[in-house]
Amino acid sequence: MIKKTNLMALSLIVMTMSIVVSCKKVVNDKGGGDGDIDITTPDGTAQDKLYDSIYLYALQTYYWNTQLPSYKTFNPRQYENANDSLGLANEVYAFTRFPKDANGNIYEQKIKYDEQTAANEPDNSEPKFSQIYYSDNSFAGNAGFIPYVQFGNQREETTLDGKDSSLGLIVSFVPADFSDDSVNIINDSIVESFKSYMCVVRYVISGSPAQKAGIKRGDIISAVEGGKYNFGTSLAPNDGNINSVGNAIYYSNSLDLSVYNSVDRKVSNYSLNAVSYTFNPIFKSKVLNYGSHKIAYLAFFTFSDYSNAQPVLDSAFQSYASQGVTDIVVDLRYNGGGYVNTAETLVNYLAPTSANNNTMYTEYYNKTMVDGKATLLKNIPQDYSDLSKGNLSQLNFSPSEQTFQIQKAGGVNLQKVYFIVSSGTASASELVINSLKPYSTVTQLSADFSDTSSFTYGKPVGFFEIRAGKFSMWIPNFETKNANGVGGYYQGLPATTYSGRPLKEFDDILHDFGDPKEYCLSDMIYLISGVDTYQTNGKSLFANQRSLPSMILKTKSVGNVYRISNMIGKPKRILK
Repeated sequence: MIKKTNLMALSLIVMTMSIVVSCKKVVNDKGGGDGDIDITTPDGTAQDKLYDSIYLYALQTYYWNTQLPSYKTFNPRQYENANDSLGLANEVYAFTRFPKDANGNIYEQKIKYDEQTAANEPDNSEPKFSQIYYSDNSFAGNAGFIPYVQFGNQREETTLDGKDSSLGLIVSFVPADFSDDSVNIINDSIVESFKSYMCVVRYVISGSPAQKAGIKRGDIISAVEGGKYNFGTSLAPNDGNINSVGNAIYYSNSLDLSVYNSVDRKVSNYSLNAVSYTFNPIFKSKVLNYGSHKIAYLAFFTFSDYSNAQPVLDSAFQSYASQGVTDIVVDLRYNGGGYVNTAETLVNYLAPTSANNNTMYTEYYNKTMVDGKATLLKNIPQDYSDLSKGNLSQLNFSPSEQTFQIQKAGGVNLQKVYFIVSSGTASASELVINSLKPYSTVTQLSADFSDTSSFTYGKPVGFFEIRAGKFSMWIPNFETKNANGVGGYYQGLPATTYSGRPLKEFDDILHDFGDPKEYCLSDMIYLISGVDTYQTNGKSLFANQRSLPSMILKTKSVGNVYRISNMIGKPKRILK
C-alpha cells in the first residue's frame, strides 16, 4: 500500500535528497537495532558507503529492527557487486531473512504455488515485502510504479499514478470444456477437442490499447501474429507455444491478434500498438436488480494515485446513490494494493453512517522511531515533491498520533459489504477489508484459479521511500491495525466460512466482470438475494459446487497476473 500526497517529478530526482550516509555515521554494534550511537563504521569507498547506508537505515526504520544483527555481524559490504542493482537486492534479501514470528516463520517469506499440485511452497527469489530499485525507473519517481518480473531484474510498465505503457491484457489457459459454448468452439475449429487448451483473456486494463480495440475478459485468442497455436490436451510448464504467446502479448510493442467470440461465433482481428496512456482503475461498475435488491458491483483494478482514482470512485458512488442500491459487491480479486489515501476514500464510501468519525486504522512504527532515536530520519523528506515540509525526524510516530478516522462520504449507507478476493489481493485492498470489519458485516469470497488458497496475500505492513545514492528502498516501516486492534494477518485474511467450509469459487475467466453468470458474482448474488443467476438447463451453480482442486489443476496462468504494490506511507504531520 502506498500512502502519499504527491509524487516527486523526475526532474527532482537529481536533487540532494539522494543522501548516502557518511562513513562517519555510527550505530550500535550490540545488535537489536535500538538506534543508539556508540561506534563508527569503517572508512571506505562510495560503494562501501552505499551498502552501509542501506543497512543503517534498516537498523533504525525497519519494522522488525530489533531482530536484525549488528552492523559488524551483518557486514553489508560483503554484498557489493559490480551490478549494484543486484548487489543491493541481495543485501536487502539477506537482512529480511532474520525477522521471524513467535512460531519461527520468516515474516518476509514469499510463497508460490506448485503448478502440478496447486499447493504453496517457499519462493526464495525475493522478499515478500521489501524492494530496492533505481530511483528514476518510473514515470513519476520510484514511488509510483508496479514492478514486473523479478527482484533485481526490473521492467516497469504500470505506474500507480495512473500511467501504463503495456498493451493492457493478461491471459491464462483453460480447457475448452470449461466453456458453456464448448460445442461451438470445437465445431468452429478453434481447438481440436473438449480437453484442448485455449488462451483466454483474463482481464483488460481500462484505457489500454486492448480495451480501446474492444477486447474484453472472456474473449478467446485464436491466433497470435497470424499463427494459430494448437495447445493440445496438456500444458507442461515449458510448453513452447505457451511461452511464445506469453512473450508476444507481454513484451511486444505491437501485436496482431485474432479473437473468437463463442456466442456469435465470429473471429475479429486486431492490431495493437503499445503507447503511454492513462488508465481507469475501475474494471467495471454497474447495478444489478434482483427482486427487492439493487446490487452495486464494483471491480477495482488498483488503488492508483488519488487524482487518478478519486474522480471515477466519486462518479461510481454517486450513481449507486441515485439508483438506491441496497447491497454492494466489491471485486478486488486482481487488486494488489496501492495508495492508502485512495483506499481511505473507498472505506469512507463503504462504511455505514454510524462509523463516521470513528477510527479507520492505526499505523504502528518501531520503538526506535517512536522514541525519537531514529536519527537517520533527518535525511528523509516528508514529501519529495515539497522539501519545505521538512523531514521525517520532525514527526511524532506514536500510535495515538498516527490514527486515522472514517469520514463518511456519499449517500450509500450499507451495513453489509461483499468482497471477491484472491491470493493476489494485497496491501491497500486488505486494509480496506480489515478497516471495515469493526463496523460492517463483511463477506469474503476467494476466487481461485492457479491455487487453492482461501486467504488473501497477507501484507499488513506499509512503507515510506528511503533514497540512498541512485536507489530507492522500500522496507516495512509500520503495521496497520483496525479499530479493534486487529492486524498481523501475515498469512492473509481468510475467506468467510459458509456451511462449514471456506467460501471459495473458481475464477471464471470465461465470463466478463459484472456478468451475473460469472461464478464468483453469481455466488454473491445468491447470498444476497437467493436468486441463482447461473441456473440454466437444469444446472444450478451455487447448489452444486464444482470440485475446485480438480479444476485448478487444469489451468495455467501466464505473466504477472497479480501486481502486488507497496503500502507506502506519508505519516501524519504531527510535530514533536
